[in-house]
Amino acid sequence: MSVGQQFLFLLYLCMFGLAVGIILDFFKAWVKVYDFSRKAVFWVDFLFCLLFAFLLFYLLLIINRGEVRFYTFLALLSGIIIYFNFGSSYLHSNFLVFFRAIKFISEKINNTIRSWQDLLNKKRIIYRDRYHRWKRFFRKEE
Repeated sequence: MSVGQQFLFLLYLCMFGLAVGIILDFFKAWVKVYDFSRKAVFWVDFLFCLLFAFLLFYLLLIINRGEVRFYTFLALLSGIIIYFNFGSSYLHSNFLVFFRAIKFISEKINNTIRSWQDLLNKKRIIYRDRYHRWKRFFRKEE
């Protein structure tokens, strides 16, 4: 393998490390906004590590014919370190904002659907004052 190919392989592994860091931050923000049980977080973490181990093995097999050298681990580690030093705080906060917005919008939609269901089915009305306000709003004018 020539020096140019080794350098290109080093860049590929750095980019793989960056991708692992981005997906890890995505997962951390997702878990922080939506409160999951510890068992669910453990299994998703386990599957995350297993998936990226297989992807790394496949990448090494395709590009480097399965040869594992010191610089492969160094490149992977440097990609992860570069991401966590320069991009992690920015992307993690953006992922948090994104998931909080999705959660807020979904809660609003759920509340709207629930209120319309309560209007249509009087047996399920929980808040009578809300029902009377809507009834007055839709009342025929005489």
